[in-house]
Formats: sequence, C-alpha cells, structure tokens
Amino acid sequence: MKIARELNAIRGITGLLVFDGESFAQYVEGARQSIEALRLALMADRRHTDLRQLAYLHDIKERAFESWSLGYTDVDAGGLDIDAINQLTGRQALNVFVLATTELDIH
Repeated sequence: MKIARELNAIRGITGLLVFDGESFAQYVEGARQSIEALRLALMADRRHTDLRQLAYLHDIKERAFESWSLGYTDVDAGGLDIDAINQLTGRQALNVFVLATTELDIH
C-alpha cells in the first residue's frame, strides 16, 4: 500500500480503495494519462482479477478524494455493497460509491 500511495502522489492520482472482506472497489482521479497508466498496470498484475471499469468521467470539476493519494478502509458486508455498485455504471456508480464512503473510517 505504501508504494501505491507514493506512486500515486508522484503521478498526481488521488482516490480511495475499499475492501468488504471479499471484493475491492477503487475510485481514482487524476490526469487521463496517469489513470490510463495505472489501469494498464493493474490489468497486468496477476494479483488483480475480474477488473471492471464502471466509469470513466472526464468532466469532474472537483476531486472527491483530493487529500488522499490512496485512502483505504475495510468495511463489513453491511457497510458498503460493492456487488450492488458493480451493477451500476458511469456517474451513477460514482455517486453511490462516494455517498456510501462518506461515513467510513478512512486511513
């Protein structure tokens, strides 16, 4: 996690990684080239399986997680429904994710 945070900071990427005990969900924000490089690196990493991009929005005026190069939290199954978010796309997926994470204990 430390290396990911350092690389994100260098690349100007901010965001949040959430784990519910079974699945991860990650929201990242930054320059298009930086995000694309991160996406390609994640896809090439064998530790990451079943990657699904729910949204790629380029008209965001303000970052949702500006202060975190990679915020992280564990949640119990009732805290955030990653499976439900995985059924959404675009701005709807983003809005549900951001709203669901507003009260989490982020590290």
